Amino acid sequence: MTSLPQKPVPMPTPDTKEFWDGCSQGILRIQKCEDCSSHVFFPTLVCQECHSDRLTWVSSSGLGEIKTFTVVRRAVGAFAPDAPYTIAIVALDEGPQLMTYIVDHKESDVAIGKRVAVAFERRMDSYLPVFKLV
Repeated sequence: MTSLPQKPVPMPTPDTKEFWDGCSQGILRIQKCEDCSSHVFFPTLVCQECHSDRLTWVSSSGLGEIKTFTVVRRAVGAFAPDAPYTIAIVALDEGPQLMTYIVDHKESDVAIGKRVAVAFERRMDSYLPVFKLV
């Protein structure tokens, strides 16, 4: 019997450590620009709006809405047993968008514009942000 490969886990860097530390504590952290007040995600060194390097880490509400999604019906490798599963782009209430999984749902209930809330899925010693319908 062939065993499946392990699902990948995050490899925190100095730039993403605050994000992953927050996930392990059940907190979705994003960056906020001290100059223009924009919220920023994916962790970066400069604001995507004004290019300031004055970014601080803040806790997100963890709430947002589905902007688009797809259902993966034929997966390979370590993800094959999970199919079908839903991947979505979620726009956080603070503004940034992120790609994520929608979990614990009936496939027919997922739709663009549906409200979601963050949850955290443990994968080995890491926690990944996923979202549930609210």
